Parts: sequence; structure tokens; C-alpha cells
Amino acid sequence: EALAGLPLKLPGALDFALLLTDGRRLGTLDRQELSASRIELPRNPPAHSLEVIVEVTARVNFGPGLVERKGLSGRVAAGLRPQDERELVGWESRALPMHAEQLAKLPWRDLNGCLPEGPAFCRG
Repeated sequence: EALAGLPLKLPGALDFALLLTDGRRLGTLDRQELSASRIELPRNPPAHSLEVIVEVTARVNFGPGLVERKGLSGRVAAGLRPQDERELVGWESRALPMHAEQLAKLPWRDLNGCLPEGPAFCRG
């Protein structure tokens, strides 16, 4: 509750991140929109849990991008000014299996009109 209403900062979310608070969509972060790497934490009611689902879209296998890390590669913090930021710690990281047999069992949605409130697998 002490962080309610403060901007959440995830400058190291590569490449695309979906943020959920208490299971509800809070917002998205896209590395292509660098100015939008901050989202405000809800005030009423304050969030009790925060989930960051990061989609890794590609890897570069040449040049300066070769060593680029993917996923949540930087700190996650909340605060108005850098000197007031509080780092959020205690993250649990899990990879989603993407093997053919697991993908075949997913509840796929048609890409046309696929605007879910939370994570979803869409094709089309």
C-alpha cells in the first residue's frame, strides 16, 4: 500500500511486457516506445500482487546486439524521483514451455478481435 499511486519503472523489460496487478491488466510496456517505460501503480484499491509477463520476440546474432539480454533484465522500482525509488525484489521467474505438444493444448483465439484483458495466445 505504501507504493500506491507511484510510477512503476521497468527500463529493462525486453521486448514487450504485460503488467497485471491482482490478476487485472495494469498496462503494457514496449521497447519500441522507450518514453512509456513507466506505469502508475493503482491507488484504489492498492495492488497486493504484481505480475510482469515478458515476451521475448527475437535475438540478434551479429553486431552490438549480440550480447543483449532478454526478459526482465533490469531492476523494477517505484517512486517519483530517482532518489526516492524503492526497488521491488523477491521476483519468481518462470519460462513458458513452447514445444509443439504444449502449444497444441493451449486455448487459441482468432487474431481478429483478439484484445484480451490478460495473457492470451492468438493466431490468424
